[in-house]
Amino acid sequence: MMNRITLYASFLSLAVIFTACDDIFEKDISAETPEIIAPADGQSLSGTDLTFWWDYMNGADFYQLQISRPGFDLIEKLIADTVIETNKFSITLVSGIYEWRIRACNSAYCTVFLSRTLTVTGN
Repeated sequence: MMNRITLYASFLSLAVIFTACDDIFEKDISAETPEIIAPADGQSLSGTDLTFWWDYMNGADFYQLQISRPGFDLIEKLIADTVIETNKFSITLVSGIYEWRIRACNSAYCTVFLSRTLTVTGN
């Protein structure tokens, strides 16, 4: 038969175990998608200095951003393939047609890539 002290100690041990489990298991974000702020899909930009910007996603620790020219179906040039922890990425691009995509990840899950196209016309 358990006395109160043993029962209390057992309860505390279980509480510690279940609290620690929250730190071990990552949120499954694989069915979610990042919210893109800029540039808009199909946008034509007159400058060459661009900032790609999206909302932070709950449960994401980092983002993978890729930029290709002219697109991912037929890549002539992979401009960027980077992993970043912020929600913005700045780059200078030459005139041309591009496709960019972003996905959010944590240590266990990644969302699918969300793709957008853009045209850079220069100055």
